Amino acid sequence: AKPMPNGTHVGFILNRPTRLRLAEMFPEHEPSKKVMDPLYLGGPADTNLVFAVVANHDGAGDDSVSLTHELSLAYSGSTVDRIIELESERARFFVGLVVWRPGQLSEELNRGLWYVKEPETKLVLRKKTEGMWDELVTESEVKAEMI
Repeated sequence: AKPMPNGTHVGFILNRPTRLRLAEMFPEHEPSKKVMDPLYLGGPADTNLVFAVVANHDGAGDDSVSLTHELSLAYSGSTVDRIIELESERARFFVGLVVWRPGQLSEELNRGLWYVKEPETKLVLRKKTEGMWDELVTESEVKAEMI
């Protein structure tokens, strides 16, 4: 999850591959046909849009937001298209995202509904996501017990 200037937070579900591929979403876009990875369901909001999370992206002058020092989020169609064309091997593509209203994520964290983990590029872009949730929960519970 990433805080946004308006007080909301946005994030993506990482372990929900769909059966859709970019080629099915954009049959006329030749570079989309070369991306074999599935689209991921990033969350329930804006499921009509495709987002790209990409590693080591130089977002100068485009519509992207830095998520970490290595990861960027592209949200406009033209920027996502460029990433499909030039950087797809370093990206994961999502339909939809999760949006928390101002204060909502803080409330959920205070209630103990989430574990917090610093984003790792390798984890965010991991190809095989089966078992990811259980793995991360177990890791977080072990860390919590150590505190």
